[in-house]
Amino acid sequence: MSAKHASILMTLLLNISGLPIARAASEPAVHAAEISQYGLIEIGLASRRDLGNPFSDAMMRAEFMSPAGVRIAVDGFFAGEGRWLVRFVPRERGAWTYTAELSGPGVSELTAGSFTCTEPVSDGFLRLSPRNPFRMEYDSGRPFYPLGVQTGGTIRGVDFDGPPGSGEYRTVDVEEWCEAFRGAVNLVRVQLGTGTTAGCAVDLIPDRTQPDRYGLENAEALDRMYELHRRCGFSEMAILFQDMSAFTRDEHAFGAVRDVIDFKSLQAPNLALQERYIRYVVARFACYVDIWEIFNEDSFAPDDYLQHLYDVIREADPYDHPITTNFSRPAAAYCDLIVPHQYVVTPDREVEALLATQIGALKSYGKVVQYSEFGNKGSLSNVDPVKWRLAVWTSFMNEAGMLFWSMSGRQTVPKPGSQGNSNAYLGPDSRTHFRAMLAFARDLPIGMRPKSVETHSRQFRAYCLGDSDTTVLYLHHYSDHDLPTEPEPIRLQIGPGHYRVRWIDPASGAPIGPEALITGCSQQYLAVTVPAFAIDLACRIDRVAELPAVIAIPPPPPEDPATSRWRRTWSLDATESRADRDWFTIEGMLDAHAGVLQLSAEANGEGEAVLRSHRTPASVRVEFVGWLLGEHACDLDVVLNAGARGSGSGYLFQFGGKGNTVTRLVRSGIPMASTERSDVRFEAGKAYRVVVENDRGALRMRVDGHEIFSVVDAEPLTGAGHDRISFYTFGGIMCVKDLVIHVLAEETALP
Repeated sequence: MSAKHASILMTLLLNISGLPIARAASEPAVHAAEISQYGLIEIGLASRRDLGNPFSDAMMRAEFMSPAGVRIAVDGFFAGEGRWLVRFVPRERGAWTYTAELSGPGVSELTAGSFTCTEPVSDGFLRLSPRNPFRMEYDSGRPFYPLGVQTGGTIRGVDFDGPPGSGEYRTVDVEEWCEAFRGAVNLVRVQLGTGTTAGCAVDLIPDRTQPDRYGLENAEALDRMYELHRRCGFSEMAILFQDMSAFTRDEHAFGAVRDVIDFKSLQAPNLALQERYIRYVVARFACYVDIWEIFNEDSFAPDDYLQHLYDVIREADPYDHPITTNFSRPAAAYCDLIVPHQYVVTPDREVEALLATQIGALKSYGKVVQYSEFGNKGSLSNVDPVKWRLAVWTSFMNEAGMLFWSMSGRQTVPKPGSQGNSNAYLGPDSRTHFRAMLAFARDLPIGMRPKSVETHSRQFRAYCLGDSDTTVLYLHHYSDHDLPTEPEPIRLQIGPGHYRVRWIDPASGAPIGPEALITGCSQQYLAVTVPAFAIDLACRIDRVAELPAVIAIPPPPPEDPATSRWRRTWSLDATESRADRDWFTIEGMLDAHAGVLQLSAEANGEGEAVLRSHRTPASVRVEFVGWLLGEHACDLDVVLNAGARGSGSGYLFQFGGKGNTVTRLVRSGIPMASTERSDVRFEAGKAYRVVVENDRGALRMRVDGHEIFSVVDAEPLTGAGHDRISFYTFGGIMCVKDLVIHVLAEETALP
C-alpha cells in the first residue's frame, strides 16, 4: 500500500467475569463503519480467562463477505492483555459483512458486523503485473518501480547520516528516518528472527526453548514501524526466517540453520511449530506486507520443504502476496520473483555493465528480478553515491528493481583484503539522486519494453525502454567520469511520428537544455543528438500529435505578385492542409497550424520536409512568408526540383546558411558560382517574403522585393526525380505561411 492505512478498531470486551459467555449465533453484536478501499479494519475480541499459551490455546478467525458475495477467511492473533485481533484490508468497494469467533478452552465468543468500503486513499498492495512479466504494480494498476532499502535498526535506532571514520555510530528514531527517506525510496525490507538478531533481524521468538510463544514488544514495535512506513508511501518485503546458512552455522529456535533433518525437512519434529509461526506472522503483518521472503541467504533448504512453506503462506495469506526466498531458486515454483544479493568490489564505472549482464541472465526465467541486497564489499568504503545512482538507473532500465542494505550510521574506510561487507551509505546525496529517479519514473507506462539503440559510441553505453507513445533513454559515460563526453548522434528504433525530447540530469532531475521537437517521419529509427555529459544522462521522449501552435506571427512584408506567365497550382490552406498528409519529413519535426507550417530541428540538428502531395517536374515558382525562431537558428531555405532525398538533390536556395553567414544557391550539393552573398542575413523572429524561381533554367531569388541573385543553369534539373519542393532549416524552428506554388501557364503540374 502506498499510503497510511485508515484504520478502525472494533473490540468487544467479553467474558469479563472469566466465565464463558454463550451467545446465540442469531444474536451477534453488530457494528457498522466506513473504511476506504485498501484501508485497514481491525476486529477485536477479548477474554480474561487464564490460558496456558494464548498464542495457541485460543484461536480467533473471521469471515468477510464481499459486495460480490465472495467469502474471505482471515486468521486472527493474540495481541496481548487478553485481546485477540483480526486485521483485514478490503479491496472491493461496497457493503461488506463479517462474522468473527474466538474459541478455546472455556472461551467461545462471537461478533458480527458490517462496514462500507469507500473510495481509496492509497494504491493498495503490490502484485506481479499481468501487463509486463518483469514489473510489479499496485492493486490500483499504477506501475511500481522499486527503489528499496534495508536498514540496520529497523524498529528502533535506525542508522542514519553517520560521521566518517571511527566516529560514533549514529542512529535516529523511526519517525525521523521515515521523513528523511520519504520520496527517496518506495520499498523497505525487514528481517524477522526466530530466536536470533543476527543480520539486524527483529526477533519474534525471544526464548528459543519456547518456539510457540512470540515477543509482543517487538511485534508491537513492528506494527508501529509499518504504520509509519505507510504514511511515507513505503511498500514492504518481510523475511520470515533470518538464516544466513550460506555463511554461518547458527542455532535458531527451530534448530541449526544447516540442519536438513530436524529443521529444514518435511519430517522435522517441529514442522507444525514452524507452520504455526508462519500463520502468526501472516495473521499479524499481512495487512502491511507486500512481498514474503521465506529465508534470507539460505543455501541448504530442500525444494520440497520450501514448497511446503510456500503453500502454508499461500493458504494463510488472504491477499495472495508474492512469495520468494533467498538465495533464489529462479526456476522453482515457490519463487514468484527472483531476489539476488550482490556486494561488489568493482569501481563505479564498471557496475552498470555488471548489473546489466546479471539482470539479463536472471530475466531469462521470465520473472520479476528484484535485488533484495546490494552494496560494497569491505575492501571499499560504503560511501559510493555515484555507484548507487548508476545501480538504480541500470536496474530500472533493464526492467529490474534495486534495494540496498543500508549501513549509514558511519562512513567506513576501505579495508584491503576484507571479505566482509561495508554495505551502502545512503546519505543526502543518494537521497537526492533517488528522488530524481523516482520522479522521472513515476508516471511512466508499465508496458515499456527494451528498444533498439543504434550507436557505435566508445564514450557511453545506452539503454532504451518504450511503448507506442513514451520512450526513455539512459546513458552511462563508462569510459571516463572526469571529462565530459562529446556530443554524439544515436538512433532509436521507436517508429515514425512526432516527438518531444527532454534531457534530464539523473543526479538532480534538473532539465538539461531546452525541449526539442523532432520527428521520425516515416522511418523506424529516430535520430537524436546526445548532448555532452559527465557521468550519466537520462532522456524522456514523448510522442505528440502536432507541434505547439505559433503564438505570435510577425507582420508580413508586402506581396511580390507573380506575372501572368505564372499560374497558381497549390497553396498552403489555412483550414485543410495537414502536415502528415501533404508533407514527408526527412529530419526534424513538422506540423501545420492555421496555415503556418512549422519545421523544427534540434539545437544542433537539421530539419527538412518534402511536399509529397504536389509535384512540379519543370519550371516552378515558390512564394512564401517565412521566419526563424531560436537563438542559434539558421537556414530559411527552400529547395526546388528536388528528389525524394530533398536538399542534396535539387536547387537549394540558402538564406542565412552556415550560422547565418551566407546566402547562396546550391545545385545538387555544389554551390553555384556568382550566387554567394555574405551581406544578406536574416533577423531572428522577423518575417521575410521569399520568392524563388526556376524559369526554364533561369534561377532567381528575391527577398522582400529585392533580387538577391540571378543565374542561368545550362542543364536545368527537371523531370522525374527533380519534381519536388522542400524546406530546410538548422538548429531552430522555421515557420512558413502564405505558401503559394506556381508553374508556367503553358506547363502542367503533377498531382
